[in-house]
Amino acid sequence: MDSINKKREFIIKFLYFLIILGIIVFIFKYALPILSPFIFAFLISVILKRPVDYISTKFKINRKFVGVISLLFIYISIFIILIFFGTKFFRYIGSIFQKLPEIYTFNVEPVLNVIIYKIQDIIPELSTVIDLENISKYIMNIINSISLSAVDLIASIATKIPSFLVKFIFAIISSFLFTLDYYRFTGFVMRQFPERVQHIILNIKRNIFGTIFKLMKAYFILMTLTFIELSIGFTIFSIPNAILLAVIIAILDILPAIGVGGILIPWSIIELVKGNYNLSIGLIVIYAIITIIRYILEPKIVGSQIGLNPIVIIISIFLGAQIFGFLGIFILPIIATIIKYLNDSGTIKLFK
Repeated sequence: MDSINKKREFIIKFLYFLIILGIIVFIFKYALPILSPFIFAFLISVILKRPVDYISTKFKINRKFVGVISLLFIYISIFIILIFFGTKFFRYIGSIFQKLPEIYTFNVEPVLNVIIYKIQDIIPELSTVIDLENISKYIMNIINSISLSAVDLIASIATKIPSFLVKFIFAIISSFLFTLDYYRFTGFVMRQFPERVQHIILNIKRNIFGTIFKLMKAYFILMTLTFIELSIGFTIFSIPNAILLAVIIAILDILPAIGVGGILIPWSIIELVKGNYNLSIGLIVIYAIITIIRYILEPKIVGSQIGLNPIVIIISIFLGAQIFGFLGIFILPIIATIIKYLNDSGTIKLFK
C-alpha cells in the first residue's frame, strides 16, 4: 500500500512539474513576444526604482520628476547609439556580405585552383572519382548563396523596423507610466493575491534579479577569460590590432550562432588556402584551447554564481538554447534556480 501511495505521489508531482513547465514554455514562446513592449517597460521601471528612490530621497526632489529625467536620459542615449552605430553597423555588415563573391574570386579561388591541380598531379586517379574542377564552382555558388541570403536577411530586418518602432513607442510610453505610478501599480497587483502568495512572489522577484545579476557576472568572467586567451594567441602570432580584435570576438562569443568558432574556423580555412599554414594551425589551436577551457569552466562558474549543480547548468543552457534560442541560455538557468528556490523553501516539493 505504501509503495502504491509513493508511486501515486511521484506521478502527481511529475504531472504537476510537466504542467508548470508547459505553462512556462507557453508564456515564453507565445505570450512574451506579444507582451514584450510592456514587459520591457516594466523591467525598465524596476531597474530604475532604487536609483530614482535614492535620488528623490537624498536631494528631496519629487520622485516623478526624477523618474522622467532618468527615462529621458536612457532613451536619448539609446536613440543616439542606434543612429550613430546601428545604421553604420548594418551598412558595414551588408557591404562585407556583398563583397564575398569578389573576395572569393580574386583571393581564394586562384589559390584553390592551384591546390586542386596539384592534387590531380599527385593523385591522378582521384579526378575520375571526384570532379575536382567543379569544386571551385560549387564553392562559388555557396558563396553567392550566402551573400544573397545575408543581403535578404538585412533587407527583411529593415522591413521589420516600422513594427519594431511601434512596439518601441508603446514601450517608451508604458515605461513612463510604470515609473511614475510604480508603487500604485505594484501595490494593486500584489493586493490581488493572498498574503502567503505575496511573500512567495516577493521572494521570487528577489531571486530572479539576484540570479540575473549573478549570471551577468558569470558570463562577464567567461568573456574576460576568452578575451585574455585571444589577446595572448593573437599577440603570439603577431596579428594586427590583436587587442581590439580580441575584444570584438570575445563579445561575439556570447552569441551561440556565432561564437569564437564562427570567426576563427573560417579565418583558419582562408589562411590555409592562402598558404599561411602556421597562422592557420595557430588559429585552430587558439580555438581548441578556448573551447576546452570554456566547456570545463562555464558550468562551474555559472553554477557557483547561481547555486546550481554544473550538470544542471549545462543541461539548462543547452535546452534553453534549443527551446527559446539565444535568450534561452539565460532564461532556463533562471527558471531552474526559481524551481530550486521554491523546492528548498518548501513552497513546492519536486525533489529531495
